[in-house]
Amino acid sequence: MKKKRRYIGIFIIMILFLLFCVYMIFPMSLGNHISENQALSAAVIVSHVTEKGKPDATSETYEVSPDSQEFEEITALLNTYTYHRNFRSLIPLGNYTMDRQTTTIILSSEDCCITLTDGGDLAIDKSTGTGARLYSIGYFGNGKAKQLCGEIQDILKNCSPENPMFS
Repeated sequence: MKKKRRYIGIFIIMILFLLFCVYMIFPMSLGNHISENQALSAAVIVSHVTEKGKPDATSETYEVSPDSQEFEEITALLNTYTYHRNFRSLIPLGNYTMDRQTTTIILSSEDCCITLTDGGDLAIDKSTGTGARLYSIGYFGNGKAKQLCGEIQDILKNCSPENPMFS
């Protein structure tokens, strides 16, 4: 009887572990966070370390209206990419600091703010006030995130920047 209970307990733990793994790696579409009738603010921040070891960054901001070709291209692109949870997404972030040697793209609307780095990190902050959650793009390395950042930058090159923030 004790042996049977032990096997049942181990089986239940294995099923729970399997469900947790599926929950963590289940892909979700990035396009679900962009509303089709709200303007999109985009910022591209390229950070690096100078030869003297000091951090430096350049930034450009863009306003993309929902009826523009760029908006359609960005939403179509985001619909082709997925993200998944990681252990850092289980709790809300207090503060998200980006890597100093990376490209960061911030896409924000009234409902949501998406912060994407070419290092593979993705922070999604919905306007519900629950705080940002950190996710991952791609399962093996940061190749998908670099590709997505490059494609978004290529689309935004067709827009004229609002104003360079710092350089």
